[in-house]
Amino acid sequence: MIAFLLAGAAALADPGARPAGAMTLQRCIEIALKENLELKIARAELARAQGARTGSLGKFLPAVTLTASEQRSTEREATLVGLNRVETRTTFETQELTATVSQELPSGAIVDVTHLAGPDQKKPSDTRSRGIEATLTQPLLKGAGLAVSLAGVRSSGWDVRARELDLNDLERQTVRGVKVAYYNVLRDRELLRVNRSTLDADSLLVQASNAMVEAKVASRRDVLSARIRLSDDATSVVVAERDEQLSLDLLKSVMGVPLETPLEVADLKLEARGVPLDEAALIRSVIETHPAIQSARFGVKRSRLDLTVARNATLPQIDLQASYLGSFDSQSAPFDEIRGKGWLAAVNVHYPLFDRAAVGAARERDAALSQAEDRLKQLERELTLRVRDIVRTVRSSSEEVQAIQRTIEAADEKMQFATAMFNLGRASNLDITDARGDLVKARTQLVKKLVDYNSQLALLESLTGKPVGP
Repeated sequence: MIAFLLAGAAALADPGARPAGAMTLQRCIEIALKENLELKIARAELARAQGARTGSLGKFLPAVTLTASEQRSTEREATLVGLNRVETRTTFETQELTATVSQELPSGAIVDVTHLAGPDQKKPSDTRSRGIEATLTQPLLKGAGLAVSLAGVRSSGWDVRARELDLNDLERQTVRGVKVAYYNVLRDRELLRVNRSTLDADSLLVQASNAMVEAKVASRRDVLSARIRLSDDATSVVVAERDEQLSLDLLKSVMGVPLETPLEVADLKLEARGVPLDEAALIRSVIETHPAIQSARFGVKRSRLDLTVARNATLPQIDLQASYLGSFDSQSAPFDEIRGKGWLAAVNVHYPLFDRAAVGAARERDAALSQAEDRLKQLERELTLRVRDIVRTVRSSSEEVQAIQRTIEAADEKMQFATAMFNLGRASNLDITDARGDLVKARTQLVKKLVDYNSQLALLESLTGKPVGP
């Protein structure tokens, strides 16, 4: 009986050995940062935003267009010379080469330059024509100003920065997810060890109870009680095995590896080291530096810019236009040239009286700005509440761990006392199973509470972006 009790105690205390090639927490994090599917999607979103940013800069690059054309026609004319009919053919050829350059300026102005490079040949007179036309159109109200013309560039730049921040936030969340999943694997594996060791100890208890019945120092009731407890422990082992496999699958999912990949995790000692936390400093740090907050602030800036552009669209269209025209025509005969040039200025006014679409768009942008500002405030409130809750949970968890450790000491002492009484024949195996149940319950609570404590610290680190504690 003493041997059985020693074996049972050893089984409860043995943590078990893990393979030398088991995954460490740091290695799991490294794999997740490369293979996590959500991170890959976020990186693709960043690439798309960078592409849009590059495209937005293209509006200030000159657009060059070349057009070439050639036409040929033949005219026939028949005349009578005496009694003979004489046919004359005249071939006309027209060749044109036109180059157009269009340039948008940051002020909102548009410069269009068209050059007719020629030659424009027309046989038999051989006339050559060249010309140039340059037009500057400067909006004075609608479409004018840097805010409107650079809106696409600024907006796309903020989008790129926001996507970078979103990626950084997701990387933090991925690291936290790996840590929590890793801790959960350790928890379920430890609980499986506890349940298996309890099953082994109760199996030995059944044998000891049978031996004591044969020695007529125990009753059949003791044997039946031990068997019932053994069956319950067998069920607990099955559930613990299932939970461990599920935790491993969840860890693989966060890491981004195929679920059928065999995975072993290395042992990691979890402690409630009582980290001192300054709640006010943590809240300030999170509000000032958290990527989601900064991304939301860029969203507010973009909404303000969209509102400015939408209000500008409701203004009258008043454009100042200046044009220069020059032409040059020449024929094959010497000194037979025709040249021309001139300036043209105009003011174009366009005012839609019932442009409800532009007014509605401005109101919509105004509401969108209000929403963006409220979302920013709500996010700051949520993160503040989260930090406060984490700080309270960490502090209470640390105290709970200390209380549970005292419970384990008392349960272990109770187990030793029940064992001594059982060995002396002064107690039944119910006393042992009761004491072991208290011990297993306390150890289970300790494992779960340690995992919860470290998971909360991982969450806090994901919010602050830096390690917590010494």
